[in-house]
Amino acid sequence: MWSFETAGTGKVDSWNFDWKSAGLPSPTIFPEIMKYKRPDTLQTMCTSFQCSDDVLSVGNYVGRNSYHDVRDTLYFFPGVVDSIWETSSYGPTRDLRTKPDICATGENIVTVGERTFMQWLTTNYPYIVTRDSMHMIFGGSSASSPVVAGLAALYFEANPTATNQMLKQDIINCAKTDTFTGSVPNYLWGNGKLNGFGALICSLPPPVSIKDNKINTMEIIAYPVPFSNELNIINNTNLTGKIQLIDISGRVVYENEIILKSGIVSKQKLPVLAQGVYVMEIKSRENVFRKLILKD
Repeated sequence: MWSFETAGTGKVDSWNFDWKSAGLPSPTIFPEIMKYKRPDTLQTMCTSFQCSDDVLSVGNYVGRNSYHDVRDTLYFFPGVVDSIWETSSYGPTRDLRTKPDICATGENIVTVGERTFMQWLTTNYPYIVTRDSMHMIFGGSSASSPVVAGLAALYFEANPTATNQMLKQDIINCAKTDTFTGSVPNYLWGNGKLNGFGALICSLPPPVSIKDNKINTMEIIAYPVPFSNELNIINNTNLTGKIQLIDISGRVVYENEIILKSGIVSKQKLPVLAQGVYVMEIKSRENVFRKLILKD
């Protein structure tokens, strides 16, 4: 038996899974128990590199709680879909900065496995192998962190000159919130849930609504959403100008003259384009209209 005693005021950070909060001896049996300070079990992110401002620290929440295993049995895991999972660490840091930075799906996600290992799992732990026998159920912040890392790879592919702080801010600024996250930032969810699509377009120019001196607000509609090889455009006014599609790296991938007549659909036949987000820009002599569109 041992004790750790302090005097005065302040705070001690330590990590121990053997702390006691119930079944303690009474002061009659052990008078010193009156000095016992029950630990704070909420702040579990105290030290190491995850507390750095240069690091995106990721919490994990439940992505799914049921699936069909390799035996075609519907298997259920505990946990409410979209709620935080019990293994997700709480902040704040020791100097009271918000951590984690973001949360992502981490509990009961599906990942691939090496073939012989998957065969071994199928024999010994079939309930964590999916119906196709090629994937397994995986969970924890060890799963949610790679989700964010994958988004980071896409982000830097689209923005090769971006910095890690630009990535962090776009993820934070365009995060999702819901009834589970509550008001953010907080020490459980950080800044909310990862919105990968939102982070990719967070720094792109916003849609612009143009008001002409002679007419009411211009309303240009582009469909289908998402589009494939053809884009239909309709406007509530007459317009003659140029249309461009710009990818998220700023490169013009399509350009054409366009004549819009009020209520008449203009069909744009497009070249083969990669999946992703594009800015549609329509310029006339008087106005410029921009809209974010998605290619499937």
